Amino acid sequence: MSRINENIFTSDNTHTSVPNISIDPQENKWFCSNGGTFKKETKAGKIYEYSIETKGDFPAANYIWDVDFQKNGKGWGATYSAGCLFFTERDFMLFSFPELGQSGNILYSVTVDQNDNVWFTSRENGLIKYNGKDFTLLNKSNGLNSNKLTQLYLSLIHISE
Repeated sequence: MSRINENIFTSDNTHTSVPNISIDPQENKWFCSNGGTFKKETKAGKIYEYSIETKGDFPAANYIWDVDFQKNGKGWGATYSAGCLFFTERDFMLFSFPELGQSGNILYSVTVDQNDNVWFTSRENGLIKYNGKDFTLLNKSNGLNSNKLTQLYLSLIHISE
């Protein structure tokens, strides 16, 4: 891994926590943050900042814990309180889960599997899977040992279609 640009989060930025760094299919580095933004550093060292501004009653995505990428380069993020984030370089969309209660939108990690399914771990609701069309909840009621998950390792899951 090349040296990370030390100026990606400047000293005057009060939101300097970086909970995760991910690399997309084009080998750009993506830095998650607790400041409602995430940043991309290209292989050439150019830095782009993306802000998540929400409207209406939707909660702000102030904490972006994790991001991962599908084969086509489209990104997914796990946020604290705003659900899951879908993004491209030009646009973003937030998916929330009000039916899961107050903690339903507290997601800790996101992982894309070899079939391009997107998996989210949640604070108190198990796993959320997106197959490109629908979201499915996997929790204690349908087989998990716990609903409190912080990280998913795909090597532990048998995926069949």
